[in-house]
Amino acid sequence: LTSQQVLRATSMDMALLLASSHDTFFYKIIHETFGRIRKKLYLADTNLYPFQMSDFLHFVDTKVPILIHAKKLPHWHQESCVQFVTFRLSDALPQSTLVAYDRFKTEWLRAHPKPWDEPTSHYYKETFANRIDRWLHAGHGSCILQKPYIRAVVENTILKRNGEQYDLLAMVIMPNHVHVLMTPFGKYRVLQIVAEWKKWSARRINSIQGKRGTLWQNECFDHMVRNHDEYKATLNYIIQNPANLPPDTYTLRVFYE
Repeated sequence: LTSQQVLRATSMDMALLLASSHDTFFYKIIHETFGRIRKKLYLADTNLYPFQMSDFLHFVDTKVPILIHAKKLPHWHQESCVQFVTFRLSDALPQSTLVAYDRFKTEWLRAHPKPWDEPTSHYYKETFANRIDRWLHAGHGSCILQKPYIRAVVENTILKRNGEQYDLLAMVIMPNHVHVLMTPFGKYRVLQIVAEWKKWSARRINSIQGKRGTLWQNECFDHMVRNHDEYKATLNYIIQNPANLPPDTYTLRVFYE
């Protein structure tokens, strides 16, 4: 056997273990080893590797309990489940617009707990997510994330705990908001992870700008990805998000396809 054939066989074994593992520590170890083997295979011959990383991610499992916790809005957590997260600058949306929107969204979410079926998910996307997207892309507020050195602070903050508390799949830093696709590990929950990102990046950015005060909107949006098709759609959404922006005003990173 050639070394490439051995790597390919080992990679397939790792892939099967990764797909079947629901133990967070075990999942993390397999994932790291799997990634190293995958990289070697790509460097050797791109035709040798038969899988994509997304084939072995964990999505919503209706047989596993979902932990619901909340601040102003409810948030859902399931171990090793892929999550899509959006957080934005404090001035990214007009406050007058947000009050009625937040009240309606909060009441709707409490009346429609996850996991959602396809029609409910579609309604949510059209009624809430798409509307926020349109407001965000209107470029309201200071849009300080369009500055490369400010974006670098946010990017480095997000990357700091990658592989320790979560696995980054993709992210895009837009002029006034951030989208992240990731898998939290074990006890680490999205709300806590994002809170740390915002705390440390805000301190650094305020220091750079010589300012004080609130930088980020208090809440974040998070969504548990239900299946492979939704994962691919979400990944494509992240990639297409900055399509109409000048290349020096955003940062796009895709770690796994």
